[in-house]
Formats: sequence, C-alpha cells, structure tokens
Amino acid sequence: MFIFYFFIFFMIWFLIETLFIIILFVLLCPFFTRKTKQFWSMSIYAVLMGCMLFFTFGGLRFCSLLNLTNLFYTHINFVLFGFPIVFILDNLTCFFCFLTLFLAFICMLVVWNSPNYQNLSFFILLWILEFSLFHTFTSLNLLSFYVFFEISLVPMILFIFFWGSRQRKVHATYVFFFYTVFGSFFLLVGLLYLYLITNTLLISNLFYLKLPYNFQLFLWIFFFIGFGVKVPLVPLHTWLPEAHVEAPTIGSIILAGLLLKIGTFGMIRFIFPYLNFASLTFQPLIFSVSIVSIYHASLIALRQFDLKKIIAYSSIAHMGFVILGLFSFSIYGFLGSLFIMFSHGIVASALFFLIGIIYDRYKSKNLFDYSGLATIMPIFIFFLFFFILSNLSFPGTSNFVGEFVTLIGLSETNFYVSLLTTLSIIFTSVYSIWIFNRISFGVYNLQLIGFSDLNKLEFYICFILFCFTLFLGLNPNLFFFVIDYIPFLYIIK
Repeated sequence: MFIFYFFIFFMIWFLIETLFIIILFVLLCPFFTRKTKQFWSMSIYAVLMGCMLFFTFGGLRFCSLLNLTNLFYTHINFVLFGFPIVFILDNLTCFFCFLTLFLAFICMLVVWNSPNYQNLSFFILLWILEFSLFHTFTSLNLLSFYVFFEISLVPMILFIFFWGSRQRKVHATYVFFFYTVFGSFFLLVGLLYLYLITNTLLISNLFYLKLPYNFQLFLWIFFFIGFGVKVPLVPLHTWLPEAHVEAPTIGSIILAGLLLKIGTFGMIRFIFPYLNFASLTFQPLIFSVSIVSIYHASLIALRQFDLKKIIAYSSIAHMGFVILGLFSFSIYGFLGSLFIMFSHGIVASALFFLIGIIYDRYKSKNLFDYSGLATIMPIFIFFLFFFILSNLSFPGTSNFVGEFVTLIGLSETNFYVSLLTTLSIIFTSVYSIWIFNRISFGVYNLQLIGFSDLNKLEFYICFILFCFTLFLGLNPNLFFFVIDYIPFLYIIK
C-alpha cells in the first residue's frame, strides 16, 4: 500500500511540475529572443527527460529496495479502475530504455542549431514520444503496452506531417497511419480475445497457463500480424520507406532506432512465453517470410536512388535477421537478435543523421546528385565509411557480432536457413559499397564546391555514435554478461 501511495504522489508531483514549466514558458515566451527560446526549449526538454528518467529508474529502484527484489528484476504494480498495471525493469528492458534515452539525447543535439525545431510544441511532442516509448518497453501488461505504443505513434505522425521534407509527406503520413492502424486492429482483437478467455493480460499470469493448442494458433496469427506490421516484414513493409523518406532527420532516427524494435520486443515479451507451441508450428513459415524479406529488401535497395530509401530497405533486411534469430529457439539466436536490435538502433541512426547532413546543405536525397565528396568533406566521408562498414557487418563493428552470433544459433536449428541468410550478406555489401563509392569518388558536382565539412556539433554527434559502435564491436562481453541473466523463457515449455 505504501508503494501505491508513493506512486500516486510522484505522478501528481510530476504532472504539476510539467504543467508549471509549460505555463511558465508560455507566459514568458513574448519576452524571449530566438536564442533564449532555444535555450529554454532545450532546458524544458532536459527537465522533462530527467523527470522521466527518475520516474522509470529511480522510482522502480526505490520500490525494489522496499520489496527486496533482485538486482536484475524490479517492478511496480498498482490497480487502475480495478485493472492491474505493472511496470518492470529487468535486464531486457534496461537496454531498450538506455537506447531510448541515448537516442533522445542524440535527437536533442541534432536540432540544437536548427531554427525549424526551436519551439515548445516540438519538444513537448518529442517528450511525449520518449515517455510513451519508455513505458511501452517497461509494460508487463498487454493493455498498457498497447496503449503506450499507440500514444507513441501520434507524435511520429505529427513529425512527418508538420516537419516533413517534401510535398509527399502528406501521402507518407496517410500510409504510415493506415498501416499502423491495420496492425493495431489485429493486435487489439487478439488482446480482447485473450482477456475474454483467460481473464488476465499480465504476462506473469499467462506464462503459467497452459493454453489449448488451437487457441494458441488462432491468437498467434493475430498477434504476429500486429507485431509484423511494426517490424516490418514483407509484404507489410511498404510504409517504412515512405515514412523514412519524408520524415525529418530526428523522425528517421527514432523510427529506425526505436519504433522498429517494438514489434520484435512485443514478440519476445508477449508471444514466445505463452504461444510457444504455435510459434514452433509456424517456424517454417516464419523462416520463409524472413528470408524473403531479407532478399527482397536487399534487391530493391540495389535499384533505389533515394539515399533514405536505401537505408530504409537495409533496416528491413536487418530486422529479418532479428526475426530469424528469435524463431530459431536457440540461446545464441536469441542473444544475437537482441544484439542486432541494439546495434542497428545506433548504426541506422548514424546513417540517417549523415544523410540529413548533406540534405541540409544541398536539399537533395538523390544519390546521383553527389560525387567526389571525399575531396570536399573528408571528415564526413570517414564517418560515412565507418558506418557503412558496420551496416554490412564488417568484423570489428557491432553489427558483425550480432549477425555472427545469430547465424550460429540458426545453424543449430536449420543449416540451410543459416546458409541462405549468410549469402544475403553479399547483397548488403553490394549496395552499401555502391553508395559509398558513388558519393565519395568521381568528378564532383560543381554545385557542391561551396560545401563545408562537419561543424563541431555534427562532429561530436558522429564521434559519440562512432565510439558506441566501435565499443560494442570490440567489447560485446558487457552486453552478453547482463543479458545472460535474463531467464530464457522462449524455449518450449
């Protein structure tokens, strides 16, 4: 009961502080200059993110001390209108929470000097997005997971619609909206049906229920379609390239780094623990769909001219790797998939940021508008070269570790699937090297002569992402050490 009162008190304090800061900013806004507005907007966002960090980590840790819970498992539960709501912080969620905070920090640095984003509405939307993602990853209840995920889609839609780069942003907004609603509908139907049968939506309760096989098959189809749209998998993937192309740089960073991970995270948290027999039944189908997704995305990327679309299709191929590792029902496949998710969140964000840098200078995402940038922007080319190597899983980079471990897990389950997956890396290397060669070398465009290399802020952002990628690639033991404490719930019971 004390924990419940503590939670209520903290939430009231949190809301009051947030409203106070917002009202204060609105009242003083007419007296601010542009630079002052920039400073205060950043400060308000930093305060809100700090409050969210304290609530998620500090509040849950305080409750863990009261309950004397394990170091790697902390939770808080309360009843809202007679319905139990549970938030959990364990080894699995801590990495996704860290990734959320890290990319939020990167986004804040990206928009620091951009006048288009220096307003309160933008930072409030960004805070709502990060807040909802935090609670999506920490939810142990299917209802709260669903609600917070749907909330996170609203700021992303507004980012694309109001801060998109071109006229097709309206079309991209509609495509993104209808695809996500389509997936959410199947997820909601499965959620309601599950509650009617079991009278609970808590994963801790569902894990100990022996659900009938036919019921598992029916529920698995709805859940997998709902999460598959968000991964995304072929043929439910067409919304992602459209959204990436029209989204602003921070929209692409969050979309590639976080939103794509919610689909696979939902499978880990809500499908494997209690729909395991159905998952084993559909394993050949999932293997086929994932391999088709990898090869389809890689071949389509070879024919694209838009830089963002190429990276978007590359993300689809990497998420296909993740699905293969998860459905291998192997410890190595599971660990490798988690590592790919974490690494891809950093590498893809870095690539979208680099593309955003040249777009801000030249206002073009067409690959053939750029050539000879190695002469004009050597520092930019160095970082581009490194992250492209990481994207194609070059040894020593973080993606290599994840894909190598995933392939080990796949080889234990099905050697031929592992072989086909390994061969797909060739296509990834082809379009990755093609991008780098086309941008870096050749006779440079005369209109690019006035280009400046990375400024200090852009260099610092790239350097931070560079250090994280290199550290994960050369020292993955820290990641596997913490993840190793996660109970492996995904083997067939």
